[in-house]
Amino acid sequence: MGAKGSKSKNSQKKLTQEDMLKLSKKTHFSLEQVQKIYRQFHSLSNSQIADNLIDIHEFQAALGLSSTEFTERIFAAFDSDGSSEIDFFEFVIGLSALSPAATLEEKATFCFAVYDIDKNGFIDKNELKEVLTFSLVGNASVHLSETQLEKIIEITFKKMDTNGDGEISLEEFTIEAKKNPAILSCVNLNLEGLLG
Repeated sequence: MGAKGSKSKNSQKKLTQEDMLKLSKKTHFSLEQVQKIYRQFHSLSNSQIADNLIDIHEFQAALGLSSTEFTERIFAAFDSDGSSEIDFFEFVIGLSALSPAATLEEKATFCFAVYDIDKNGFIDKNELKEVLTFSLVGNASVHLSETQLEKIIEITFKKMDTNGDGEISLEEFTIEAKKNPAILSCVNLNLEGLLG
C-alpha cells in the first residue's frame, strides 16, 4: 500500500526473467522459488492498492505475524531504504536472510538490523531493552520484572560489548552469535507458505 512516491518509479517496473535470475543468484532461492515468491508478493502487494509495494499490514498477512512492535522491527529490517514500504527486491533479500539456507553471518546481520532501531550501525542499551521488551510482549510463558530485564541487558552488554564502548557493533554481535546461536531467535519465522 503506498503511493508515497519514494518507490513509485520502481514499483511500476515489470520484473524481468533476468531480474529474477539475478535475485536467485544473490539469495538462497532457486529461480522457481523466486518466481513463486513474486506471484505471492504481487498478489499481496496489490491486495489494498495496486502499487507492487508491501506495507506493514500486508507484511503481517504475508508472514502470518500479529500486529506488534516486534513485527514492526522485523518489517524495518526488510525495509532497507526506510521508505515504510517493501519492494520485491527488499522482500526477497529479507526472506533469504530468514531462510534455513542462510549463513549464520546473514542471520546475524538481519537480526542486528532488528535491534539497531536508529540504524546507526550499533546497538545501545536502550535499543536492546526496547526490542527485548517488544519480543516478550504477548509471550505468556515469559514474565520478567523490570529488575530482571535490566539484569539481562547488563549481562548481555558485558558479554557482547567486547571493546567496552557502550555499544554493540555488528562484528561484536556476530561473534556472540557464533558462540550462542540462540540470540538469532528473531529470525525463526515459518516461510513454508511462501516457499513450499
